[in-house]
Amino acid sequence: MIRKESKFLLHELFDYNEQIKIKQFKNIVTNNPNNVVAQSQIWEYDQSLLGLGGYAAPLNATMNFYNTYGDYRNVYRSLQYGRIYIFLNISGRSIITNSGLHLETISKLLIKKFSKIPVFRNTKAFGKNIQFLYSNKIIDEKLYNYLKYYINVYNFAKHDTDSENNISFDLEDGIIFYFCSRKLGNELLKILGNRWCYCNERFEICNVVDYEELKKNYPCKEIY
Repeated sequence: MIRKESKFLLHELFDYNEQIKIKQFKNIVTNNPNNVVAQSQIWEYDQSLLGLGGYAAPLNATMNFYNTYGDYRNVYRSLQYGRIYIFLNISGRSIITNSGLHLETISKLLIKKFSKIPVFRNTKAFGKNIQFLYSNKIIDEKLYNYLKYYINVYNFAKHDTDSENNISFDLEDGIIFYFCSRKLGNELLKILGNRWCYCNERFEICNVVDYEELKKNYPCKEIY
């Protein structure tokens, strides 16, 4: 059983066809973990959302191409981890905590842009940062409310459970929250608006798992 927040965000952020598609992804992953061909439609959908999503990163966490991205490292590295956890059918909780870091990092970058507080000095909770962005009219009420729903589950996921309701995190919750991160993240990146955002760009799907394959198939990948 998926969480009520997952149902709400799935209904609010995705059209009917997208909802059907995302609901099918759980069965695809469950029946075909670690299978590039069987999961191809998942990452083709991720690619269709545009931006530098997990689909563009290797399926090997030791391949980290984002070390040169400075403050933007965790914006994209977190989505790589989220994708890998989906690909390998690892816990919904791990998918949520990594995907949530994508949004949390962007919120700090927005605050850096509008208030000059460096990312490394911003130790406020994700929710406090989003409240600041809303109070200062940097994000609108609709986006603020979606993010509040997201943050509620993200905070529970950090502690592995919601003790009040005794509900844990299904793989489907993780998949839904990964794609919520992509949609909400693109909206925040559009507000941030600089050369590191890539929110209107489409990249190749990268299914590489080792370095030799990477050199052979992606010799001139400028983004990396």
